Amino acid sequence: MKPIQYTSLFFLAGILLVLAMAIHGMHQPIGTRGNNIREYVAPSPAASNVDYLYTLGVTGESGSDNNHFQFVWGLVVNATGHLYVADAGNNRVQVFDRVGTYQYTIGSGYGSDNAHFYGPSGVAVNTTGHLYVMDTDNQRVQVFDSTGTYLYTIGTPQVIGNDNDHFHTPLGVTVNNTGHVYIADTENNRVQVFDRAGNYQYTIGAGVQGSDNAHFYNPIGVAVNTTGYLFVADSGNHRVQVFDSAGVYQYTIGTSGVAGSDTAHFNSTMGVAVNAIGYIYVSEWGNHRVQVFDHAGTYQDTIGVTGEPGADNGHFNYTTGIAVNATGHLYVSDYYNYRVQVFGTRAPTALSIAINDGAEKTTNTSAILTLSAINATEMCFSNNGTTYTDWEAYSTSKLWEITFEPGEKTVYFKARYGLSEAAAVSDTITYLPPSEIPGYPLIIPFTIIGLSILFLRRYTRRIPRR
Repeated sequence: MKPIQYTSLFFLAGILLVLAMAIHGMHQPIGTRGNNIREYVAPSPAASNVDYLYTLGVTGESGSDNNHFQFVWGLVVNATGHLYVADAGNNRVQVFDRVGTYQYTIGSGYGSDNAHFYGPSGVAVNTTGHLYVMDTDNQRVQVFDSTGTYLYTIGTPQVIGNDNDHFHTPLGVTVNNTGHVYIADTENNRVQVFDRAGNYQYTIGAGVQGSDNAHFYNPIGVAVNTTGYLFVADSGNHRVQVFDSAGVYQYTIGTSGVAGSDTAHFNSTMGVAVNAIGYIYVSEWGNHRVQVFDHAGTYQDTIGVTGEPGADNGHFNYTTGIAVNATGHLYVSDYYNYRVQVFGTRAPTALSIAINDGAEKTTNTSAILTLSAINATEMCFSNNGTTYTDWEAYSTSKLWEITFEPGEKTVYFKARYGLSEAAAVSDTITYLPPSEIPGYPLIIPFTIIGLSILFLRRYTRRIPRR
């Protein structure tokens, strides 16, 4: 074999040696899992959108202490998750924190002064935390600040009337994002609208009983969504009427004037609530259930066994008020069971993430994330634990880019089901640029040596022999 062939082989062997060292440095850690990685578990089928969570009050037992109610009616949840319960039979409003622990009471029993109520029904809160209590049998709305201190009254106490300063057995109240107050003036068959200071603005409904779109028949529950649409539980007409922010009729849910127990009918609509993504919840007195509809009024689901009163967690015994909090938990006043039932989507569990199958090091900023979560429908990610991507459909793997700077990198993974979000989990990996791979510096000298030998051999072949 000629000398030049030995030189070429030497050059090629050197490059192969360096490449082997580099590959060894890149892949040796793969398969070594970090301490926070759990064994992969395939996600289970999605849980029901209406899982029972817990009960406030004692089922079937009325009472006046802080663990009991007597005929619960209206419900509302404020921005911090506190629940306000209109305990009509006890002439008070009870306040609970986001996990159902009693906090304090507003009202001290029967009366008509500003420290008392007479059959409170609807409750609402505005964006500043002011509480509106429909003091039904006193024919007024009482307004309190976020600490429960009385502020002012809408209506004329204990005086029934049908002008703009009076009500007749009002039962429902809600407040929109601009502070406008909507009052279901039940026996006057109308909804009265006031500004944030309690000044009358306008009326929806003709003020006399009727079943067309300009009339109501004993409206009870009222709610507004994030775009200002008003939803009115028109109880005697067995329907929900929907109006825009100017009070113009838009559409009807249910069959006007016809009671029924299928999903196209209601039997005495009582409460109505709308969640953050526009789903509409309607409680029915006569059907002992809650019906769920999307933002267009299309039926989605039922909570409770239709037409069957009961005291277990799958039944109601006449439903009245209803509320939804920011995380999608649903609160239902179960009137003759003297309790509030709480439902919601359970947050995903058993979250895990593995970067490059749990490797400790990588030389590539593109990574494969292996993911696991039980009961997840959506996911998002972050490289810093603060700024996350938009929510996307849940999957068990994801192609992800880590940052370019050398060092330890952390990727955060969150998952949610509906509006119920699980806490983030993370995995770490060390990023080594190719220049820091063991053996990488030898590539240059080996290459120089190989090229130099090739050059010298070719140059010496041109020198004439003597």
